[in-house]
Amino acid sequence: MKRVAVLFSRGPGRCADAQAGIDAALALLAFEHDLQVGFIGAGVELLAGADHGDERGQRHRMIAALAHHGASRMLASRDCLDARGLSPRLSDVEQVDRSDFARWLAEADHVLAF
Repeated sequence: MKRVAVLFSRGPGRCADAQAGIDAALALLAFEHDLQVGFIGAGVELLAGADHGDERGQRHRMIAALAHHGASRMLASRDCLDARGLSPRLSDVEQVDRSDFARWLAEADHVLAF
């Protein structure tokens, strides 16, 4: 089984990129790939969540659905979260050092970046 890494490095201001990444990740899960999802740079802002009624809340629920539907690993840069004063609102997100992302990406068979 191919391991696919989906990397979010752009923040919520680029909502088309975030939505395309979430859609791609969900499609990969439908085809039973080993999907792992990473958040780095401004991408960690996607993990902050929001009120239930707005667009950010909807996006946050879709990110939570990735773990629910079988993403084998979800990780976020601890350094990037700390720099923004954020903490992921999802319990499935593993916080790692930013330097660990290079190794994580190198181990993937395919990488999709959004």
